[in-house]
Amino acid sequence: MIEVRNIPDIFGTLIEQSYNAMRRDTTFVGTRYHADILQSWTGDPAVPAVTNETVTAAAASSTPTALTSVNMAKAVYNRHIADGTYVHVAADATNPEVHADATDQATAIVLANSLKVHFNAHLIQSGKHYNNDGVNEVVAATADDAEKLYTMAEGLKAAINAHVASAPAGYAIKLVTP
Repeated sequence: MIEVRNIPDIFGTLIEQSYNAMRRDTTFVGTRYHADILQSWTGDPAVPAVTNETVTAAAASSTPTALTSVNMAKAVYNRHIADGTYVHVAADATNPEVHADATDQATAIVLANSLKVHFNAHLIQSGKHYNNDGVNEVVAATADDAEKLYTMAEGLKAAINAHVASAPAGYAIKLVTP
C-alpha cells in the first residue's frame, strides 16, 4: 500500500477509492488470494522504505531459532488476517492465533500446532479471500518433539510467506494526513 499526502480531499478520495476498487476487481486479482500485500513503512514519509510483512526468521534449527520463527509467524499471521480493507475481502475474526508467544520448547510446540490449525482454516475461510488458497496448507506432522517443532516452524514460515505474497503487483493507495 502506498501512503499519499497533500492531495486535495475530494480528488485524493476519488483516486484512492477508484484505484483500490480496481485492485479488488476479480479480473485484476485473477487467481491470487489478496488485493494487496500487508506492508510496513519506515523512514522519510516522502520517500518511505516499504517492507512486505513476511516471516524473516532464520532457519529453525534449535529451540531459540524455533521460538523466534514461531513467534514471528504468529505476529505476521495475526496482522495479515486482521486486514479487511486492503488485503482481504473482509478481516478474518474467526481464526486469530490467541496463544501467548512461546518462551520455551513446550510453549513453542503448543503455539506451532495451534497456528497450523488456525492458518490452514484461514486459507479456506468463506468470504475472506478473493480466491481461496488450496495450495499453501501446512502439512508438517504435529509437533511433539524438538525435531518436529523445527520442521513445523519451517513449514509455517514457508506457507505463510507464500500465502501473504499472493497479490497483484504494485500497491494499494491509502490517503494520510501530512
